[in-house]
Amino acid sequence: MHRISVLSKQYKIACWLPLFILLTSCLTRKEDKVVSENILTDYYRVKVSGGVVPVYHTRPGALTLVTLDSMPVTVSVDNRAAVEKVEFIPADAVKKVNMKDDVVTFEVESEKNFFVKINDNYVYPLMVSISKVQQAVGNEIRYGKGMHEVGKLYLKSGQTLMLEEGAYLKGCIVVEGVKDVLIMGSGIINGTANSSSDQQPSILVRQSENIQIEGISSIDPSGVGIQIEESKGVSIENVKLLGNRELRMSDDGINIFGSTDVQVSNVISNTRNNSIAFMHRSGSPQTETKHVRIRDCIFWKGDYGNVMEIGYQARGIRLNDVILERIEVAHSLAGAIVGISAKESKLKGVHFRKINIHDSRFMNFDIKLDSTSELDDLLLEDVHYNGMDAAYSDFQLDVHQADQVMLKGYHYQDRKVNNPADAYIRYMDHDIRIIDHRL
Repeated sequence: MHRISVLSKQYKIACWLPLFILLTSCLTRKEDKVVSENILTDYYRVKVSGGVVPVYHTRPGALTLVTLDSMPVTVSVDNRAAVEKVEFIPADAVKKVNMKDDVVTFEVESEKNFFVKINDNYVYPLMVSISKVQQAVGNEIRYGKGMHEVGKLYLKSGQTLMLEEGAYLKGCIVVEGVKDVLIMGSGIINGTANSSSDQQPSILVRQSENIQIEGISSIDPSGVGIQIEESKGVSIENVKLLGNRELRMSDDGINIFGSTDVQVSNVISNTRNNSIAFMHRSGSPQTETKHVRIRDCIFWKGDYGNVMEIGYQARGIRLNDVILERIEVAHSLAGAIVGISAKESKLKGVHFRKINIHDSRFMNFDIKLDSTSELDDLLLEDVHYNGMDAAYSDFQLDVHQADQVMLKGYHYQDRKVNNPADAYIRYMDHDIRIIDHRL
């Protein structure tokens, strides 16, 4: 495989060389072979303002990425079969929807991430991301359009990694023991280059500080999409995460271990296992995870794990001031929407707010703590379940723990819930408080 570095490229006209070096002294750009056709799919054909855009194949669904200088923009999706029904998640992502024959056309007015589900296709939905072009920041490592075999790419303090539109990296990115790192762009990281036994996250942030991840997509990882361990000041914005259905237990979207000041917003994911999970490894230092905000995200989950998970059956997990709000759950085939299962743990100020559940095939809440765990202020507020199935909930808590749980403003299939039996809520010995939503 041939790789060209801009800084080392030879020019025949020697007089241009000094000027070229001056202009590119703070930019490293990697270019590689053209992206292989076999990573694209023609299951859907997508056009933006009349121009064809690539649609990438991933195991849980298709992905199309569009970067533009201006909006609004008209998008058409050719389903290659008659469109009888279409659902956009979230519903307000698009306007002016029109269905004709095999094609659905719609308008997008601003930067958006959303799912397109045609004819109730839960097996292979289309994930669409429309965003504005990101500007160069200087002094960056830049990968241009094409495929790049990177193996494990280690970033140093102060570095910026820029993945241009059409860049396709095979490997993973490691951010360990560093500060002030920015990963940005609209390119793709494909983690299948890692060995299956390694199960390396596509992006690993470990014992680092002030780390920003913006715009990129992670597909088919050999492990978790993004894993954050014992770090401080991590921001994840407008990231697309598509898991690996061939992995049974480890293709989570985002995992957080013992970290502080973590911000996750505008993330869209389609994974087989947990969409986002708070974890703790038995035997490791009992580092508290605190001051975490997960906002404006869209989650689609398969047949393992839970959409939003604390645990699972972890010993010694510590959470303080953790808020997940304005979450759209597009689909959950199994497990729960909110799953908490921990031992010898302390959970304080954990709030789930404005959770909109479109489809849950099994459970909405699965909350289990053993008697050695402490619970202080668990809030489930303004939760709307609109699915057709009778998804139930299960609370297994002792009397002191149950007194710290508040279910406020729970709407079940368009009905406001005032009695646990109305929403198939099961609890062990102790009632869960259900309070009417008040603005």
